[in-house]
Parts: sequence; structure tokens; C-alpha cells
Amino acid sequence: MKIELLKNFIVEFNKTTSIYSFHTTETDGELIFQQLYQIKV
Repeated sequence: MKIELLKNFIVEFNKTTSIYSFHTTETDGELIFQQLYQIKV
């Protein structure tokens, strides 16, 4: 269950990252991902 949710989340996250790639750095994306991942787990 958690793996499926995480996969879906990563897909959505990657879509968002590609849209805002020119506005955010990789570091910011990683920090956001870590925060959201901790909330979901």
C-alpha cells in the first residue's frame, strides 16, 4: 500500500518539479519532498 502511494506521489512530484523547474532548485525540491514524505509516512 505505502509503496503504491509513494510511487503515485513521486509521479505527481516529478510533474510539479518539471513545471516549476525554472523557479526552484534541486535542493529546494529535495527539502519539499522530504517534508511531504515524512507527513505521508
